[in-house]
Amino acid sequence: GTCGVAYPSTFLRWIRFSIDVFAELLCHRDVVLVNNDATDIAPRPGGYWLMECFPTAIWRTSGLEALPGHRRAPAEVVQRFARRLVAAYGLPSSAVTADHDDLQAVVSTLPAVGLLGGPARAYARGEPARSVDAVRVEGIIWDAAPAGGAKATVAARPAASTLLVDERDVRLELCVDRGAELFRELVRRANRGEAAGISYKGFVERVHGASFDEIRGRPWSQSDVSDVLHLAKQITSAVGRQAVRRGVVVIQAGMDTFIWPKAPPHTRSVRAWKGDLPYSRDEWLSVFPDGMRQLIDADGGKNRESR
Repeated sequence: GTCGVAYPSTFLRWIRFSIDVFAELLCHRDVVLVNNDATDIAPRPGGYWLMECFPTAIWRTSGLEALPGHRRAPAEVVQRFARRLVAAYGLPSSAVTADHDDLQAVVSTLPAVGLLGGPARAYARGEPARSVDAVRVEGIIWDAAPAGGAKATVAARPAASTLLVDERDVRLELCVDRGAELFRELVRRANRGEAAGISYKGFVERVHGASFDEIRGRPWSQSDVSDVLHLAKQITSAVGRQAVRRGVVVIQAGMDTFIWPKAPPHTRSVRAWKGDLPYSRDEWLSVFPDGMRQLIDADGGKNRESR
């Protein structure tokens, strides 16, 4: 991308801060960036090795469900996740904690544990950091799994879409909260007899609290549909499927159940029914009948264009 430009633009301050933190750490004496998977690290008296990691990815690579954000992980939830981590890696019982930040700190150490010969396997994701026109770009993000996995390799890691709720996004919890609020609102409307949904573009704007053009840096394109559905899946995972009823028909709805094409009659495409859904097209049409479907706008009101 272009140096000094971020989409959404509100990310720029956070990105610069993150880069500045690494620059500050690296300017100290006896500090070395672990910049490839062949680095033979060992304790550095008077200094340290510097590694970047993404705790959520480590949970997933470890075959474990990722620890939810602070708001959705009270002390008892954190302890439950900590016990799973301890069991997976054979860690000492002292690693069991009720503090969210402390547990993520333990997870963050696992790549280094692997490189130091402990009960973990370290994986180098992405491209080694390099300098371009005096600007540091790219950089390995270290991942880990319990010992016994495949040999660590430097593997390309696709960049996160700016439409997705990425766990590295400092606004993650706010985005998830907005999406969950929208999902529950549409479920309530459906159970009151309304056939209300939201457009693909409107869904993204509601979740991110900004215009699509600002979020993506360009106008809407049909190619954005797959990213939107991925975002909807993340919201469904956070909230869980919800029962929606009309008459005798009940379906277990996800966020994608309510995301429809902007143009009337707001009918889901044939491709939408090729996935593994817990309801059929006929059941969906029974809950959201032809002639009744309407869209709400990003602010929650009825979209005039849908009538």
